[in-house]
Amino acid sequence: IKKEIDNFRFYLVIAGTNTSQIKGISAAGIDSESRKITALADAEFLLFGPNKDNVYKLPLLHAGVTPALISNVCANLMGINTIVIPIGVNEKPYFKYLSVEKILTRPAKSIISGKSMPKNRVKSLYQNGFSIGKATKQPIFISESVPGGTTTAQAIMEAYGLKVSDLVGSSLLDPPRKLKKEIISLGLLKANLKNNFDFIDVISAVGDPFQAFSMGLLVGARE
Repeated sequence: IKKEIDNFRFYLVIAGTNTSQIKGISAAGIDSESRKITALADAEFLLFGPNKDNVYKLPLLHAGVTPALISNVCANLMGINTIVIPIGVNEKPYFKYLSVEKILTRPAKSIISGKSMPKNRVKSLYQNGFSIGKATKQPIFISESVPGGTTTAQAIMEAYGLKVSDLVGSSLLDPPRKLKKEIISLGLLKANLKNNFDFIDVISAVGDPFQAFSMGLLVGARE
């Protein structure tokens, strides 16, 4: 793999959803305030490793080691050149990144609202991802950091009727399944999706920016 590493395109998509601000929903940061910069800190750590001068300090965790450390070590060992794509993070990164939205956008709303993102934003992210994927002539590898992302992923699947509430993982050792079930049910109730909804409707209701962009990236790459 190392010999062929330059034949791959590696993307790290960091994105934000205010679903992460719900108390008890995520361990991607010790509290809701710290989770606002976790994705940026993950990207910085992956690119530059542990450094006392890091701008975005990784939040202290109750237990365990950040996956960003494992990713950084593997990326260095394999000589990976990662392209960072920030979508809906709380501030503009100081390091090099690929911009897919014309202006700095805010994180998606909490899925409790049933209106996570405007449909035109979801469509734009999908189309931008599709264009990048289709223009890429190499195999692609997608990594992500989205605090609250397992909850939005579960919400998307449950919108399609998939019984996954006991299957989807979490950054917490003991997933807060009851809490997730409650907020997803509330979000889908408020979304009031009709029988003929499509993926744009679902992501707009209870999704996050990573999903919209990365789906376009995958479909484009397949083409």
